[in-house]
Amino acid sequence: MGRCSEADHGAPESTTTPVTLLHPGRDAWTPVELSVRVLSRMGGPAELVMLRECGHFPIEEPGLSDLITTVVDLAG
Repeated sequence: MGRCSEADHGAPESTTTPVTLLHPGRDAWTPVELSVRVLSRMGGPAELVMLRECGHFPIEEPGLSDLITTVVDLAG
């Protein structure tokens, strides 16, 4: 299996759709700096929501509630 590139998916700068990135506060697999680096390149509105006190798979509280609240708010 090959690596994905910007040519496969498009550069973040070309994205004009609003993006909300939810990142677990205690994610041991993906550093928040990596997510912020990609998010900062977005061409449209971008927001970072940190999920409190949860790991990579956010099942711990209060991060799970943060996730649910954010998704419900986005769904409007």
